[in-house]
Amino acid sequence: FMAVVTFEASAVLLDIEGTITSISFVKDVLFPYATAHVSEYLTDNWDSDECREDVARLRDQAREDQKSGMADVPLIHSENDPSCNTKECLIQEVVSNVAWLMRADRKVGALKQLQGHIWRRGYRSGQVLGHVFTDAVQQIIAWRGRGIGVWIYSSGSIEAQKLLLKYSEAGDLLESISGHFDTAVGGKRDPSSYTTIAEQMGVDTPNILFITDIIEGTFKRRFVTVSLMTSSLKRPRQHTVQK
Repeated sequence: FMAVVTFEASAVLLDIEGTITSISFVKDVLFPYATAHVSEYLTDNWDSDECREDVARLRDQAREDQKSGMADVPLIHSENDPSCNTKECLIQEVVSNVAWLMRADRKVGALKQLQGHIWRRGYRSGQVLGHVFTDAVQQIIAWRGRGIGVWIYSSGSIEAQKLLLKYSEAGDLLESISGHFDTAVGGKRDPSSYTTIAEQMGVDTPNILFITDIIEGTFKRRFVTVSLMTSSLKRPRQHTVQK
């Protein structure tokens, strides 16, 4: 027995990984690109305010992880620490810390921010093109044509979300997106995150359709939720990375 329910949303909230883009694009293209270029990014941008903030956030996160009992976390020394106060030494510590976070698939903001900055160079140079499922592109455009706002909510940083959509294989999709949310509003499994999102969207929660590949905790969300499960993972995966 299957019930068919008709639902007219005032706004649509989309997840990214496993929803509008394939998990393999993130795991096999974006993550390896960030790993391969983290040292280059740090070397080229070390004295910039943006890079210094990236390093400071990673340093603070490492200290928090150590305090929480993660004894194997690679720490990042302060620049005035005599045990590691050269640019080369500090960059190596950051590289080791980033590799540790990525192996553990941590969703912390400090890592996501750095990854977004590294991916920016790849997208702008044409080395990386964002993969968005064809049917997702078509549906986003159709929703906007009907006056339905389309928003993004992902664990990836807002900058990373915008880069994926602006430099997609289908062209610039940013003009079709009303706004973006990342884990600064809270985690996806925290019901309060959705209250915050609805307030910032200015839409009553019963009128928001959330589409995601995450099944766990969907009953706790305050939106009408469609969990794609594995269906989106069976679509053709053609990713573009220029060598």
